[in-house]
Amino acid sequence: MDKQPKTIYHREARLQAQCVLWYRNEWYSHPRSLWATFNEGQNVNAKNSSGLMPGVSDLLYYESWDRGLIAIEMKYPGERHEVSRLISQASWIIDVCKCGGFVDDLGMFKNIIKGDNCWIDPVKVLHYCQNIKTKTIEWNRDLFV
Repeated sequence: MDKQPKTIYHREARLQAQCVLWYRNEWYSHPRSLWATFNEGQNVNAKNSSGLMPGVSDLLYYESWDRGLIAIEMKYPGERHEVSRLISQASWIIDVCKCGGFVDDLGMFKNIIKGDNCWIDPVKVLHYCQNIKTKTIEWNRDLFV
């Protein structure tokens, strides 16, 4: 019997894996256009010396015909996140990528790959996080409408 993951990282990793598997097995029009950045986990100090950049999105998708580099930051609904980390992630998307945002389900990811700009807006996430007084929030896309 499969045990339910207990940490945010595992739940988000499972969602990310679903998205990547769909892309590779169902979409696959440009296999080198989607890649992961492994900014979390073990050996953070070694990763820092090798170029780790705080806030970089979980997945990057390059669409050569229109939108350019798209940042995809995975979030699992209902999980708690540090506000400072969300600010770092939203700021990176805004500052570096032509477009992109936060994604919290497979359907949203599929629509992004198919050409829709249906991510959760990083500007709204940034504004919300800069105006609250708590150190953590529970991820709920309705907060950023």
